[in-house]
Amino acid sequence: MHADAAALYRSCLRGVHETDPDLRYGLAAALLADGKHEEAAALARRLRVSHPGFRPSDVGLVLACALEGANRLEEALAEFSVLADTYRGEEGRWRYGALLARIGRQQDALEVFRRMLRNAERQPQHYRDAQKSWLDLARQSMQA
Repeated sequence: MHADAAALYRSCLRGVHETDPDLRYGLAAALLADGKHEEAAALARRLRVSHPGFRPSDVGLVLACALEGANRLEEALAEFSVLADTYRGEEGRWRYGALLARIGRQQDALEVFRRMLRNAERQPQHYRDAQKSWLDLARQSMQA
């Protein structure tokens, strides 16, 4: 029901809420989930300009995923590169590695996945538990 969510977010962006960053972020995420990659990317970029301090990693992840979905791979790679070092948790790193592998940079991708697993070993168990799905994907990606 991503299209319905996007429509609901759009209906809320009126009056005093027209520039609300939470609503605009929700709309960008709904557009991304609905496959409207170009529109999601444009909205994420506008949100980044109008509210630079608003959840920068989350907005960056929506932007990077939207750019990848729009097949703008070099731009997506630049965004994911930043997220690999700044995103809390392992999703940003894994997505960066996965895009590197997708564009044929296997050795760089393997290094990202190795770094994920090496860094996770130094983290407390609760972190590894919370990031299990991304760490499992890194292991699977290394075997592929």
